[in-house]
Amino acid sequence: MASTAFAQAGDRADEPQPELPEAWRLPPAPVLSPEEALASFVLEPGFRVELVAREPLVEDPVAFAFDEDGRLWVVEMRGFMPTVDGEGELDPVGMIAVLEDTDGDGRMDRRQVFLDHLVLPRAVAPTHGGALIISPPDLIFARDTDGDGRADDIRVLASDLGGLTNPEHAGNGLVRGIDNRFHLSQHPRQYRFDGDMLIQEATPGHGQWGLAMDDLGRFYYSPNSDPLRADLVPLHYGSRNPNLGALTGVDERIVHDMRVWPIRPTPGVNRGYQKDFLTPDARLVSVTAACGPAIERGGVFPVSHRGNAFVCEPSANLIKRYVLMEEPDGRLTGRPAEEGREFLASTDERFRPVNLCFGPDGALYVADFYRGILQHRVFMTTFLRKQVIERGLDRPIGLGRIWRIVPTEYEHRPPPRLSRATAVELVADLAHPVGWRRDTAQRLLVERRAKDAAALLERTAFDAPSRQAAIHAMWTLEGLGMLSPSVAQAGLASGDPWIRVHALRLLESDILDDECFGRAVALLKDESPLVRVQAALTIGARTDEPATAALHEALNANAADRRMRSAVFSGLAGRERPFLTRLLADSTWQMRRAGLGEAVSTLADCIFRANDATAVTRLIEEAADPANPLWARQSLLSRVAAAQRLDTSYPKTLVLASEPRGWVALREGSDELAALAGRIHQRLSWPGHNEQPRARLLTPQENETFRKGQRLYDAFCFSCHQENGRGQPGVAPSLVGTEWVLGPPERLIRIMLHGLRGPLEVDGMTFNGDMPRSPAGGDEQIAQILTFIRRSWGNAADPVPPELVRQVRQATADRVDPWTVAELRSVDQ
Repeated sequence: MASTAFAQAGDRADEPQPELPEAWRLPPAPVLSPEEALASFVLEPGFRVELVAREPLVEDPVAFAFDEDGRLWVVEMRGFMPTVDGEGELDPVGMIAVLEDTDGDGRMDRRQVFLDHLVLPRAVAPTHGGALIISPPDLIFARDTDGDGRADDIRVLASDLGGLTNPEHAGNGLVRGIDNRFHLSQHPRQYRFDGDMLIQEATPGHGQWGLAMDDLGRFYYSPNSDPLRADLVPLHYGSRNPNLGALTGVDERIVHDMRVWPIRPTPGVNRGYQKDFLTPDARLVSVTAACGPAIERGGVFPVSHRGNAFVCEPSANLIKRYVLMEEPDGRLTGRPAEEGREFLASTDERFRPVNLCFGPDGALYVADFYRGILQHRVFMTTFLRKQVIERGLDRPIGLGRIWRIVPTEYEHRPPPRLSRATAVELVADLAHPVGWRRDTAQRLLVERRAKDAAALLERTAFDAPSRQAAIHAMWTLEGLGMLSPSVAQAGLASGDPWIRVHALRLLESDILDDECFGRAVALLKDESPLVRVQAALTIGARTDEPATAALHEALNANAADRRMRSAVFSGLAGRERPFLTRLLADSTWQMRRAGLGEAVSTLADCIFRANDATAVTRLIEEAADPANPLWARQSLLSRVAAAQRLDTSYPKTLVLASEPRGWVALREGSDELAALAGRIHQRLSWPGHNEQPRARLLTPQENETFRKGQRLYDAFCFSCHQENGRGQPGVAPSLVGTEWVLGPPERLIRIMLHGLRGPLEVDGMTFNGDMPRSPAGGDEQIAQILTFIRRSWGNAADPVPPELVRQVRQATADRVDPWTVAELRSVDQ
């Protein structure tokens, strides 16, 4: 098969771009009318599809949300890929439109532009009489104060969300959780917003496009080739201890069967040339563009579909349904609802479902981007681009549809007007069978500051007709600042483990109170494993001796439980080394049993990630101490060797505060420990031994470069690599003390200029994704960012001058595709 030369940002050096096989060539895909599009759908029996809105009433919809009166707020990303090469993408043509059904027939018939002149808007969430909106790089709050339907009071609340240079990897979602926070996909923050002040809370930033919540407040993501992942514990716990890395229970894979069953040939996918990517008749084999998930939460769908996950796969023109199954410890697994067929599939290549939500009526709503180009230019391959041009998929643009999926016997009902509901009616709605209704009732009670409903909310929490009502009532009280100790304590005593879990979370704000703390400690022995794990997470909010002792006992009793180990360690940020010493002094740790080795190894890795020379010195002293159990000393030394990368071609020297006590005696032994210590010794440094060169002071000009680099890092790099430079497991590698940052700057410059292709291993973690080239494209900007990175978080490498960036740019001027690790390792200058 003939292949083309590399020409696109998504092309890979080791993957020639072949011509499309003749058997896979398709005729042009014409634009279908909504009526023709309806005829193209093949839907699961027992359901039907209805048109809710079409162009010109809606154009390029990528996200949406219903307000309290059933009006549909739609994000129109009109600027996405105006041409096959993305020219004009930053033109301010995006909009937030509000659609309304004024005659009650189930079809939207009125359009009001709420806010326009936006560049690639990404999310909207009606709240406080207006809406939170992601308009890259800003999070804004906009209101209409004069009643004309258009926003006239617009405030920027945050400006670190990215999304201009690479729309596929930036914050989106804005889903209000049961916990009264707004949650995002692919952004390391969650928000509390009271209509005036925004409070930002750190979280990991995983996900990709879209976000969904279930009845228990757990969040779900669909990152492209991985159709469904979930946070089985609240996401913010994943950022509490940056030394831990990934917290077990956060960002867990739920579905392992990646297969799809499109009903049309789909050669127009980005990596369709790869072996086994397509079937012999050119149909996609596995998900590659999964996005926009939704969880069924009650209403008009059959009971058999309750709690099911629905996921878009726009590259295959279909929507998947997964049945979710839960274990007693809260773990979830999912499987395709039917073998060999999808919930909805279309023969129309331009059908592009990109987001889903369940509405006020319990029906499933579909945002259909309806266009030929789905892949962004940053990742588009020559293989796909040629098909786009040859088949005219780049035109027309400016189309879009909203669909509704309902059971066949469904009869349309007008949406509720919850803006007119009394507090008493809203409290009753906390027990409504439709999830949207419960969520909206809670939001309105909190936004209205309906403190006069506190007594009724307490009665609902004490004597709720359902689990969901009790959980919503407790969190509504929290949002009002009216949660009494008696309500939380009643929740702790509930016979429902999930109510106990939420009560523990609510108790966390009062965990410094000894009585509350004692109740949390008691639940470390709960019969439910998910309650025990939450108790450990809650106790970890305290850092004093009683909390440390409680976590010690929890670990002793549950050492074999990976989730409990992770929960305990999440509450030990900066205290891992003394906790390790405490464990090794415990007589019950003398004999190795299930989970102890993993616990010691994890604590050691945390200490290395903290990059504290004194703590690392003390760790090595524990390994050298003959009073400690032999198995633990072996585990510790093995982690020292791993941190030094002794078995690789790029070993690392560990810098210690002083010579470790007992180190000489250990090395002079004749056993396996002594042999390993001898190897480790060659890569240790302390004052007077193998000292490493100290970083020179920066000149005034270099200091200015550093400061400018910090501002650019905050704008372009922060969301993935984090404020502390330690990255995010599975998303972005650490920049702290790694060979890639401290090694030849020419490598970093190449990555900034052209991007990096995974897999990449850093600190024992493998990253398989691609890093696109830097949006900061100028020589001086790249030099500024790299100087900041190489001199922050304890890094002590030399700054990077713009002249060096210019030289590398000239030397690699013909380069188009991203670099691989193997190619970069060959760069020695």
